[in-house]
Amino acid sequence: MDKKQSTTAQTTITIKGVSYPCYVTMGALLLYKRITGREMNEVTTPSLEDTMQIIYCVSKAASMAEGIEFPFADVVEFASHLTPDQVSAIRIA
Repeated sequence: MDKKQSTTAQTTITIKGVSYPCYVTMGALLLYKRITGREMNEVTTPSLEDTMQIIYCVSKAASMAEGIEFPFADVVEFASHLTPDQVSAIRIA
């Protein structure tokens, strides 16, 4: 059976010279729910905190899926390594 190619946009975030994948997985949806108590699809007009939580969750879960060590314990530690330009350049599908 042939595998169909994913149509999910795959983005990476580079922090201190290391690229971390940033795309939605089921794990990202579960992680977001556990951290915030809300479903990701409930976010209609994201605040800065919502945006950073989403990016953190998708990057952490995608890294887990690809077997890449994700050294950031929480969203604040993760966000501390990102610039506003990096965040605005991220496209998650």
